[in-house]
Amino acid sequence: MLKGEDIKNNIINAIRENRDEDNKAYVQKIKDRLQESLGKYEKIKIDVKKQSVDSKNYKKMCNKFERALQISEVAQTTGVDEILSCIYEMKKNSFENQILEEKFREKEKIVKEFLKKNSTDIEMVDVEKENYLIQQLKDLISLSEEVMELIKVNDSFEKEDELLDKKLETMKIRMKLLEEDEKTLEKLEGLVNCSEADFSNIDFLSQYNNTNESRITNNKLCELIEKLHSKMIKNIELDNETKIITKEIEKLDNLSNQLEYLRKLSEIDFTEIKNFDPTELLKNFPSLAEEIIKFKEFKNKVDEKKLSYQKRLEEFESLYSQKMKEFDKLNTEKKDIIETINELNGEVDNLREQCGDKAYMLDDMVLDKIRKESLMLEECLNMTKQIEDEQEEK
Repeated sequence: MLKGEDIKNNIINAIRENRDEDNKAYVQKIKDRLQESLGKYEKIKIDVKKQSVDSKNYKKMCNKFERALQISEVAQTTGVDEILSCIYEMKKNSFENQILEEKFREKEKIVKEFLKKNSTDIEMVDVEKENYLIQQLKDLISLSEEVMELIKVNDSFEKEDELLDKKLETMKIRMKLLEEDEKTLEKLEGLVNCSEADFSNIDFLSQYNNTNESRITNNKLCELIEKLHSKMIKNIELDNETKIITKEIEKLDNLSNQLEYLRKLSEIDFTEIKNFDPTELLKNFPSLAEEIIKFKEFKNKVDEKKLSYQKRLEEFESLYSQKMKEFDKLNTEKKDIIETINELNGEVDNLREQCGDKAYMLDDMVLDKIRKESLMLEECLNMTKQIEDEQEEK
């Protein structure tokens, strides 16, 4: 015979082993997916930072090219227009990079909110599941305690049954005596209800002798009537008690059947519990049907949440793929911009060389002009001296 605490421990261990492993695995999958998405998100964040740094560098290079072009505006060449168009395209690309960065920031906020919601929903599911299991354990513990109390009550009722059997035997004896008393009372009531004519026809001597033989007087008749009334009341009370006792016995039989069923369950292995038919359990414990219905409703809610999470994850994966495509495009554009920058650097070097050559030529031209002007001035001075000398001679 197992004790109440052993039954309780066996039931708790069976429930702990029979937890919903599918839900645990699903929650773990969701956590793994969230970790992967966070890793991808960090990679995207690093790429965006690199793109922003590159765009800033491109802006600096553009500013340098603009300054170089402003210096070399004196020497108008055919390559200046091409450089300006390249600079315009670079500015356009940097502006597009800024727009893409702003869009990414907006989507980054959406992703963060989505991740927060997912984490809070998973924690809520875990909390609800733990609360539900704890509540079931409490219910089973309370049920086992009630069963133990009912076992004690059953023991007390067995003692009461023995006493009641003795009382029933005494009541049977009393009923026999009451039947005899009723017969005598009927005879006496017949004598009381007789009229004067009947009295004339009655043989009083025989009646007197009969009464003397039975030793009943009017006083005893009153006493017998009172006793009969009291015994009838006791019989009614006993009938009510017997009805109550029969109901309690039925309850005890049901509880004993439930106890035997629980003992069988406590002896069943975990592999047998998986293949166990729950209809028998519902027959023996109808109160569990409501709990099972609640559990099914809770499971349906969890399944709905699973579907919503899967849809959100699919949306996030599609969004991630779109972002990766956009970043691939940006990388290709970055390579093209780097090539154009290298070409522009070469053209700037050529322009610098051309500007240096032209500056040397300009220096030579200026020197020639200065020499010519100095010669002209000398001739003018000589002419003025001659004119002055001629005037003085005159």
